[in-house]
Amino acid sequence: MSIICCECGSTNVSCEVIINPNTKDFFQYEDEPFDYGLCAACGKETDFTDTEKVKSDIDNALNDFKSGHIKEPLYAKCRVIINDYNGPSENAIIKLSSDKCGNDKEIFFNCKDIEELKSFAEFSEKGFIIIEFISFNENKSEISW
Repeated sequence: MSIICCECGSTNVSCEVIINPNTKDFFQYEDEPFDYGLCAACGKETDFTDTEKVKSDIDNALNDFKSGHIKEPLYAKCRVIINDYNGPSENAIIKLSSDKCGNDKEIFFNCKDIEELKSFAEFSEKGFIIIEFISFNENKSEISW
């Protein structure tokens, strides 16, 4: 598990839990504790993402996709957070091709291959981070939210 801050990429993050202060007994996590919390590095309350889980989800989905399709996937359906936006996550379609999409406003980003797609699960200067991988698709028309 590699939980990072979506704002700065730090692993120095904290989340809320319920603990008895007298006995130090742990009771429960708050709702979605690994998705949101405080980052000690940038000092912000922000979203978190588990980079290793997202990359593993991509690998598993690719294996499933290849077992049922002849062609490689051309589109990835994801949830992303735009860096420095501090807003909610967004639905995003990422095209797995270096061919630019022209004026296709439905395409959030183009990448050259699966390895580059997985790199978007890490904090980088790209301006966004994939926080959830949903599915691969052969055709953009197959994608629905």
